[in-house]
Amino acid sequence: YEFTRVATLGTISFYITKEYTNSGANPVDPRYSTTNNTQPVMVKKVFDMKTGKSYHMRPKIMLELLEPDTELYDEYSNLKKRNQAKMEFIYLRKYNDKYPLMLKS
Repeated sequence: YEFTRVATLGTISFYITKEYTNSGANPVDPRYSTTNNTQPVMVKKVFDMKTGKSYHMRPKIMLELLEPDTELYDEYSNLKKRNQAKMEFIYLRKYNDKYPLMLKS
């Protein structure tokens, strides 16, 4: 097993992990790849502590995760698409500051 360090621990946590992709994959139908070489790719991911689900960090996913907070959701959704990608971490932090992770003892 490979372990991944969580870079930001919160209600929405952030981490970087390795995923393996087939370098000779056929984009139309992956069953017909030209080679079996797998290559590790570093991927940014977020983990929603409320649902236990992990997602690739993308503006669309951030919108879904911010949806319960209408103020942050509206701010983020009003940004241009390019700026949404640049501001993902800032809004992740804003959300976590507003809704701190509460661990039960």
